[in-house]
Amino acid sequence: MKKRRIGAPHITELRLFLYSFFQDLGLETIYIPKSRLNFKELASFSSDEWCYSLKLIYYDLLKALNMGANTLIGGSHGFFVKIGPCKLPHVSEYRYESLLKKMTKKDFEYYVFYFNSYSSKLSAANILRKMGYLKGPQDILRFRKMLKKAKLKLKMFDEIITIMRKIRAREKKKGETFKIYEEFVQKLEKEQDAEKLEALFSGTKKKLLAVERQKSRKPKKIMIVGDYLSIASDFPCFDLENFISDKFSIETCQPYTVYKSYFNKKFFESGKIKKLEKKYKRFWAGGTDAVTFPMIVKALEQKVDGIIHLRNFGCMPEQIIIESVDQMKQDMKNFPPFISICFDEHANAEGVKTRIEAFCNTLLRSGK
Repeated sequence: MKKRRIGAPHITELRLFLYSFFQDLGLETIYIPKSRLNFKELASFSSDEWCYSLKLIYYDLLKALNMGANTLIGGSHGFFVKIGPCKLPHVSEYRYESLLKKMTKKDFEYYVFYFNSYSSKLSAANILRKMGYLKGPQDILRFRKMLKKAKLKLKMFDEIITIMRKIRAREKKKGETFKIYEEFVQKLEKEQDAEKLEALFSGTKKKLLAVERQKSRKPKKIMIVGDYLSIASDFPCFDLENFISDKFSIETCQPYTVYKSYFNKKFFESGKIKKLEKKYKRFWAGGTDAVTFPMIVKALEQKVDGIIHLRNFGCMPEQIIIESVDQMKQDMKNFPPFISICFDEHANAEGVKTRIEAFCNTLLRSGK
């Protein structure tokens, strides 16, 4: 049997979770460059009917094949529920494999990983079972140990990125905090020893807390919400968070992380969320609206100064969120400034930057 070389979407948190299992099994993993660097290429080989997220995953899988992968893990957020206007579950499960085979003329194994709060562990176990690595009780015990390590990596990532975002807006030397974070992620992805992981985490935390910062500065705070692939895979046109932090010294935050969604289900189950959902979002659209709306409620709870909503062109679930927000803004006097950025692979980075700059400058000039 030939050795498996695993390729999957480049999204950092999903890669941390999945590749942790494969490394424990001694399998080689392919690290795919961020698709943001090849943004406009996405339009040249995929359906016009696909949204950016679909094209991004497809591009990553194609790139992995061209880099020598022979086993692909496609991503889908559907599992138990297969209703709603979102195309991602259908395309991931029924279209990617055949299209990639036609395009590359290569043989490869293809599996689907379901990234939502109800099925991630089941999905990872199912993939390993299909690969032949989960056959008996001993394998199940081994899987639990691997799951524990993958969960630990996600928890460490969640805490470090939260600290990094808080400090970055106050740092004196621009880029220092993000550099520490990037070095941490690169090492975290490949390290499997529990003691070394703990040392890496504590060492990175100390480095971040030691960053020299302007303690008197009280930066504005913006929450970034929206379709998961848009906010978790880096904003496609440019590095949005670094742009906001470096240019305006504004603190950015994202309430959604894979760790919170997969292993802390109560994070999005507050009484306020349920109350506002009942009033402003009574129907689920079958996609990322199920997560975006709770994120917006979290923004209200944290009393942020502004909200940036990212949505790719043609995404019906995220369009429905806009309708909910419009109604909330009418009813709530203190609803924070809100901007929705709609994009596809043809989006002009400078045009988007101009809108973000205007939004940030307005926040900085406000007396709040």
